[in-house]
Amino acid sequence: MYTQIAWAMLPEIFLMTVACIVLLSDAFLNKKSALINYTLAIAAMFGTGCCSICFWKNNIAGMGLIFDQHTAVIKAVICLLSSVIFILAKAYMQRRQLFRGEYFVLYLFSVLGMMLLVSSNNFLVLYLGLELFSLPLYALIALDQKSSIALEAAIKYFIMGALTSGVFLYGVSLLYGVTGDVAFAKSAIAAENILVFKFSLIFILVGLFFKLGLFPFHMWLPDVYTDAPTSVGGFIATAPKIAVFSVLYRVLMGPYRELLSDWLHIIIMLAILSIGFGLIR
Repeated sequence: MYTQIAWAMLPEIFLMTVACIVLLSDAFLNKKSALINYTLAIAAMFGTGCCSICFWKNNIAGMGLIFDQHTAVIKAVICLLSSVIFILAKAYMQRRQLFRGEYFVLYLFSVLGMMLLVSSNNFLVLYLGLELFSLPLYALIALDQKSSIALEAAIKYFIMGALTSGVFLYGVSLLYGVTGDVAFAKSAIAAENILVFKFSLIFILVGLFFKLGLFPFHMWLPDVYTDAPTSVGGFIATAPKIAVFSVLYRVLMGPYRELLSDWLHIIIMLAILSIGFGLIR
């Protein structure tokens, strides 16, 4: 099983390897390495997307990860979308003098975190994926150190992200306390009709809804989208949303489908409030 999982993780391993190569290249080569690293980053994302499609027929689960057709398609879409945004951002980042190694490395590691998030099959791996793609985003927002508003936006995003991460982990700890497991399927089976489980589910959803920018966790959106570099704002508004929505769909419409009555009204209420508040604003 471990060999199968290792082969299924080949896209993530490939992307991580190229990200480390870009990091070392930027550290030891001169400034002319920016174009080389830029080309490597694009090739890495395209290659990772193609590699994900190659494992289309996989149906492997283990070590807190799952690899199937759903994950293959979503990871390919994330890599393709991220690479397109990365290519379109070149001229803008050069004008802002941000076209350098740390931008490439942070971008690649954020994409890697999204891929891990999409493949998660328990809440601990899900949390690792969330943090792995979020932490580089905080740095990307503040990449332009000459911009005070970008630094302010990064700090606000970091504080809100840290708060909701703590809430998410608290929900996971409650879930583990009442079920003895953090796997999606096992926790759903063991937690039916347990009041504590319902509270833990709310805390877990808070962490995911923040990443989606749903009401009332939308207050970080205006500052980040307007104050961050435009290309970074475009990246935050697209690929991470796909990754989070994908794992949310896997959890709620998979093992938690039997608990529909416990979470459906929450989704409906937040959807109505998000649309209504958006129209008012």
